[in-house]
Order: sequence, then structure tokens, then C-alpha cells
Amino acid sequence: MSSDDAAFSVRAFLDGSDTDTPDEQWAAALETARPLFERQAVCYREESRPALADAGSHIVDYDELSAVDRQQLREYSTAACSPFRCCHSRDADPFSTDEAGRSATKPTPAAIPVWSAQ
Repeated sequence: MSSDDAAFSVRAFLDGSDTDTPDEQWAAALETARPLFERQAVCYREESRPALADAGSHIVDYDELSAVDRQQLREYSTAACSPFRCCHSRDADPFSTDEAGRSATKPTPAAIPVWSAQ
């Protein structure tokens, strides 16, 4: 038995991942992570955001933006951020690339530089 096989056997025994469907595994992961997300939200709301405001950095909620600001944010998000938000954690191959080295799972705008370790 290889060390990879042994590691999987132990992991499968401990968490049942050898019999759980991907959706069941995802639900279990979210259940485990939910308290962390809640603590993170409290920390942001009660500590980080007030500290940033005290330092002069004011974060506004989306509904506080003007229509022009919302449109600019939407365009920026689509062009610059969307390629990095696609979910590789379930069914996509994160290493699939096109001829230019960009993610083939979700199109990456040509204006976004592509980094690769050579």
C-alpha cells in the first residue's frame, strides 16, 4: 500500500469520505466551517471595520453606492475578478488551460496577466 493509499484510507475511515457523495462532503465541510464564518463576520463588523474607519478607510455597502459606481464596480468585477471566483473545489479541473496559459475552465480576459512558475 502506497503512502497516498494509506492516507486516503485513514481519511476515509475518519470522515466517511469513501461513501459520502460530493454534495454530502460539501455539506459536511460547510457545517464545520459555518462557526468560523460567523466568528469572522463578528470580527469584521465589531473590530476590523471600525478600526479601518478610525484610520480613515471607510468601507461602504453596495446599496450605498451611486448607480454609476455600481455599474463601474460590476464591469470591473466581471473583467478582473470573475476569472478567479470560479469554483474549482467540486467538478472543475483547476489545471486546465488554453494556449495562452489562461484558465480554460472559465475564460480569463486577455488583459489579465498570467503568472506561471517556470
